[in-house]
Amino acid sequence: MEYIATTKVAGGKLLRVKCDVENGVLTAVSLTGDFFMHPEDGVSELENALVGMSARAEVREYVSKLNDVIHANSYELIGFSASDIAQTLWNALHPVTESQV
Repeated sequence: MEYIATTKVAGGKLLRVKCDVENGVLTAVSLTGDFFMHPEDGVSELENALVGMSARAEVREYVSKLNDVIHANSYELIGFSASDIAQTLWNALHPVTESQV
């Protein structure tokens, strides 16, 4: 099943996370938006790092996994953070339904 969430992060940058889940596990993750990362190909590394994680993980678990990749590769995120990605992913996986409002 596919899940999508979009967030406007501090500073006005747009971040969209799209993910696929099968049997409670992330099978694909896509990060798009008007943010910047150096080097740019690091985005795919961040996406790949999340694949295989539980869709029921806590935000802090996603942040930890992302930060491991960011620090190991000396990536520079400009206009967003690992926390922004993790929170947007969590929002995609836990949409609020009208009955919850």
